[in-house]
Amino acid sequence: YDRSKEKWYLTIRDAQDNKWREHDEYPGLDADVDIYGFTENLNELIIGAYNGKDTLCLYIYDLSAKKQTRELFHNDKYDVGAPVFSNDGSKVIGATYVADSPETVIFEDEHSGSILEKMRKKYEGYHVKYVSESPESDKMIFTISSPEDPGALMIYDEKLGGASLLS
Repeated sequence: YDRSKEKWYLTIRDAQDNKWREHDEYPGLDADVDIYGFTENLNELIIGAYNGKDTLCLYIYDLSAKKQTRELFHNDKYDVGAPVFSNDGSKVIGATYVADSPETVIFEDEHSGSILEKMRKKYEGYHVKYVSESPESDKMIFTISSPEDPGALMIYDEKLGGASLLS
């Protein structure tokens, strides 16, 4: 950001020749775009954009192809907050947004997404919030709360087949 010109500048490592290039060589990738990181493919940039929609969404911008290639997450009512990465940081497993309270969505193709949905069904009437998980995705930490109950920190252990209170 150049304060004297009040202008953002973005330079990008070109995927083909490994040289740094100005953002205007990448259609649709403006200097003020929200950048959240990369997928496991370092040529795939995770960005936030509206793309004609009413809410901010997560998209993949392919630096090799120099274009947006796919939508990663979209919510019709709320702007996306940020992606959720796996414990080792190598994979995008979900996304966050803020509704009445902060929400986390774990993508359906992720094992932990089915665990989270199972806990939401088990604790119906409670707000079930994802916190973290083990590298093997067999244990998940989450919170439960409701307007009448301040809640608890819980752990789901797949080997034990259920959830228990963390004390």
